[in-house]
Amino acid sequence: MSGKRSRNKGAAGEREAAALMTAITGCEWVRGGASAQSVSARVPDIFPLDGSSRVWIEVKRGKAPNWRSALKQARRDAGRDRCPIVMTRDDRDEWVFHVPSTSISAFIELFEAKQQGE
Repeated sequence: MSGKRSRNKGAAGEREAAALMTAITGCEWVRGGASAQSVSARVPDIFPLDGSSRVWIEVKRGKAPNWRSALKQARRDAGRDRCPIVMTRDDRDEWVFHVPSTSISAFIELFEAKQQGE
């Protein structure tokens, strides 16, 4: 896949993941966009607009995305104050969450916030 096509597919995957997280949590999520490429200001691939989340989400979409590599990247980029989580989606398949045991409580909080708001 060409570089531009691959970037477009990645951006589309991030938009899909943000829409899914918005539906799941009831809070609007957006992509990190071009600022994610900046060395000076690291942001997750997707994040909630209200800043309420303790998670750092790395999104990978494509033919057999490498979730292990993505998790290493998320751990590195999340630092000590965020919990790394990876969302992957194989072509023509559903989204899968990869959540390390150390991130489970932050992951659960994403869903509890919506339930409390209902």
